[in-house]
Amino acid sequence: MNKYIKPLAFLLAFAISPVFANNPASKEYVDLKAAALQTQIDAILSAPKIGQAYGGGIIIYLDNSGSPGSRKGLIASLIDVPASATCGGLNTCQWDTLAGAPPLVDAKAVKLFDGGPLGNNNTQNIIDVIGSARAQAATAALNFTTAQNCATCTTWYLPSKDELILMWIQKDFITSGGGTNFTPATSYWTSTEDPVDVNLAWLVTPDDDQVAPRPVGTDVKSINYKVRPIRAFTY
Repeated sequence: MNKYIKPLAFLLAFAISPVFANNPASKEYVDLKAAALQTQIDAILSAPKIGQAYGGGIIIYLDNSGSPGSRKGLIASLIDVPASATCGGLNTCQWDTLAGAPPLVDAKAVKLFDGGPLGNNNTQNIIDVIGSARAQAATAALNFTTAQNCATCTTWYLPSKDELILMWIQKDFITSGGGTNFTPATSYWTSTEDPVDVNLAWLVTPDDDQVAPRPVGTDVKSINYKVRPIRAFTY
């Protein structure tokens, strides 16, 4: 009879191991649950966070709806566009160097990621319609490069009005991340065109005395104002 004991013990151990794995009182069950919990913790810790240095700038917006890989966020540049040949050697740019340009129907003010054209769409539309030489602000934003150890972070664009307002609201994250603040009482171009007057586009004038910026409305496109680029990403 002894010759059957060892094979039988092996078969019993093999047969009941799944039972232990489903038994809350077993070590196997605890180990499985601990591993699953650790996976969740790792995912939380590795997920992007607002205020985090990421993609050549600082994350200022996250939309956590949807599945991983399709979620969306915005990255603010740490600095304004510096003086460049694009803007005639100045650190301010014109929206359009030629007054009275044709209207850009798709250069609109939209909410963040609502499915409509955002600043990146606006930026490309502006350049497509009037050309990169005339579209100084859009081109300067598009050509912006970052020194934040991100060689592939080249998808900057001129923010829409809503995006630029959000950048100002989140300015403390930008400065705490080593960036420079917006210049007070200095206007910044957005990529949002006035819907009525062909000669005008929206700009925002940050004010340190206000929690939110003061959208001063529109101005003539041929006026020089500062540019603060932004990037969109998915995660």
